[in-house]
Amino acid sequence: MEGAGRRIPRDAELGDLPSSVVETIVSFMSISDAVRAALVGNDWREGWKFTKDLDFDKPFFDDFIAGTTYQLDAVVNSIMSRHAGQVTSFNICIPEDIPDDLPVDISEGISILSQKEVEYLTVNVFRNVYLELPSAVYSCSRLVKLELEGCQLCSAPNFNGFPVLTCLRLADVVVDDDVLNSMICHSPQLQQLDLEFWMDGNPVEFHHAAPENLESVYYQCKEGCRRPLRLSGFPNLTHAAFETELQFPFLLELQFTVVQWRSCRLEHLANLIPQVQELSLNDLAITHRLIRMT
Repeated sequence: MEGAGRRIPRDAELGDLPSSVVETIVSFMSISDAVRAALVGNDWREGWKFTKDLDFDKPFFDDFIAGTTYQLDAVVNSIMSRHAGQVTSFNICIPEDIPDDLPVDISEGISILSQKEVEYLTVNVFRNVYLELPSAVYSCSRLVKLELEGCQLCSAPNFNGFPVLTCLRLADVVVDDDVLNSMICHSPQLQQLDLEFWMDGNPVEFHHAAPENLESVYYQCKEGCRRPLRLSGFPNLTHAAFETELQFPFLLELQFTVVQWRSCRLEHLANLIPQVQELSLNDLAITHRLIRMT
């Protein structure tokens, strides 16, 4: 008879689970946990193929790539080529640990991902080399949130936006003006827009009507970057934040036009332009707010 203090061996417990149950459990694990679970036994060895959240973040790199002969892009592409289920979220970090002269190519993985109805896609690159993303990223039609940093997007003449995208963040991303315009104006459900530029470029302006649901715009230019933003046709915009590391100590005239904005962050404007003599603001509430700050 089994004693009160005796326990069934852990391996036996896990081994008794039906394969369908194993697949269901692993589908809710992160890719790191799924890989570790594969070490438990044969029944779990293929379970990682069904995990829905693929998070190749810095901890993943430190645990499975750093100090080995493996290459991050090769591992990611290999995992994607063998993945058997649907992917809800895909997150990858290209850390500064990878030398700039070592090529990184995840095109194969992104191409496969575009066929898996991914909803959340995040690519962060912390090297001095831009990561080129394939045109397949434009085929991720179920995207709800797209966050890219340190990437280069290819041209896409036939790209018509993301139908259900609600949040778009592009930080130091090289992208054609037409593609950027389509990403914003042809994504009808877009609510939050976050743009950060580190290099000079053409003015960011939109040639089509902005999404009616767009409520929040964050726009930042890093020091030395000059890329004007021209906003028009944003009827429901309620929050706008503009940040720059530039200062304009000799600026004498500034014209700022605001239409139907209920909230606009101008907290640091007076400090950026200490010598301005003429300031044109068409919204009386914002004018009073700025006067109080000065």
